[in-house]
Amino acid sequence: MGYDETLFTVLRSGNEIDLRDPDPAAVTFDDLINNLVSITRYVGSEQNVAQHCLYVAEHLQEQGYEQEIQLHGLLHDIQEAYLGDVPRPTKNLDPSFEQTLHEYEDKVLTAIYEALGLDLPDEETEQSIKQADTEVALIELEVLGTEGVLAQTVDRFPDWDMAEAQQLFEETTWWKSRNWKEDSEETEQLFRTRYERLR
Repeated sequence: MGYDETLFTVLRSGNEIDLRDPDPAAVTFDDLINNLVSITRYVGSEQNVAQHCLYVAEHLQEQGYEQEIQLHGLLHDIQEAYLGDVPRPTKNLDPSFEQTLHEYEDKVLTAIYEALGLDLPDEETEQSIKQADTEVALIELEVLGTEGVLAQTVDRFPDWDMAEAQQLFEETTWWKSRNWKEDSEETEQLFRTRYERLR
């Protein structure tokens, strides 16, 4: 496989990640968290990927899931440290693009988990995290979205229901007491602390 600098991501540590064939030896936790707190979601929102991952882990904790599943929830978007956050409308532009992106996400995620000494989540765990991810997205829209954006978004997704969203808001509490305006340094420390606790 020839060297093409356009297919490598150069990290703050100086390590390089070949996105075609990522080497676990090049992965460091510092690079991962440094990147996650720098990457915004929703095409330039104030929220970064690390914050979203924390929300998913907190949501799973409140729902009573064991620590291993909470850890997978914390890491569910960890591959975006190298690939960036690709918003849903962009993925939906072309099924072949989404499939290709998914293949590279799997490669990167596998390398990261190997570097961290973790086993990849099984299918049942992935489904639990996917559900939590969706529910957290609804909460994020309620808290961070402009007026009307939640209802507008729910209308676009047949598997989302406004009544169920309102029930979700009433039955969950973690999001009502947390700080939604923490800066990147606070987020990084919270992510590190939760990661170490869940390991």
